Amino acid sequence: MGNNSRLSLQVGLSFLTNLIKAIQPSKINRQTSKPLLGGVNCSLTLVAQTLTRFYLSKLDDFDSLSPALSALIVLSKQSTFDDEAATEVYKGYVIMGSLADASICDNVNMKAHVQAIRHLVYQVFDSLLALHRPVFKSMGSDFLNSFTKMVDGEKDPRNLMLLFSLEKVILLEIDVKEHIEVSPLN
Repeated sequence: MGNNSRLSLQVGLSFLTNLIKAIQPSKINRQTSKPLLGGVNCSLTLVAQTLTRFYLSKLDDFDSLSPALSALIVLSKQSTFDDEAATEVYKGYVIMGSLADASICDNVNMKAHVQAIRHLVYQVFDSLLALHRPVFKSMGSDFLNSFTKMVDGEKDPRNLMLLFSLEKVILLEIDVKEHIEVSPLN
């Protein structure tokens, strides 16, 4: 892809992300549907799902990662963002019987990114855990293992403050007994 095409893609992606940020959550609800061209109704839930999958597909593009994560933070706070969408963002989604490789856990190598990008990832986790906690409780060990792998090695104080608040919720809400390591006393 040429530099002009890449620049155009980045400008368009940033524009769409800023547009999503500007939408007032009070203007969106689950019952709303709007007629599109040709009189076809399209539910906002379907629009949110499409946008979520679009941004998930951008997670493996280094230049698109920041706007994609920013948009996922906003989308995850909308009333149209349900438990299924939370699972898709975290673990991926199923297309024709197989898991698509489009999720934060699969596409974001935390050690390869700067603090600001890692912080956006943790903000997505914060939103998902705050609004869709039962989904993550039901994942059990799968969630705990993948979360631990994602946050392993974090050293930035700003990120650690956010992670400590997330870990407090995890410790209080999710059964972690299987993951506690006890060292023998000498």
